[in-house]
Amino acid sequence: MIKLGNSSVYYAVMKCVETADYHIIIAVSERSKIQQVFDVCMEAIKRFNFNILFCKMSLNQFSIFFNNNSLIKCIPANESARGNAAHLVIYDQVIDDDIKNCVLRPIEKIRE
Repeated sequence: MIKLGNSSVYYAVMKCVETADYHIIIAVSERSKIQQVFDVCMEAIKRFNFNILFCKMSLNQFSIFFNNNSLIKCIPANESARGNAAHLVIYDQVIDDDIKNCVLRPIEKIRE
């Protein structure tokens, strides 16, 4: 697990482009941050001229699907995050420790 910031979002994009079948969850503390994180992802994708398969966006989350079957998914950090699985979780620093340890840490269960 790593803390959320522009550099970690750029890292997520680079990792998904370089590694096939790699899944990353970005957990944010509030819904308003979902659009901000999406904008940073798209900025990185455009800056390095990467190709993506498609994007899926809703009020509560977004997913970016890469051509190599990698995925970046941004979700709210709450109890509804349970059931996701990823190689890496990037989390917002203001997330409650209970949510971080009991909900987000178990998400990071896919091993390379």
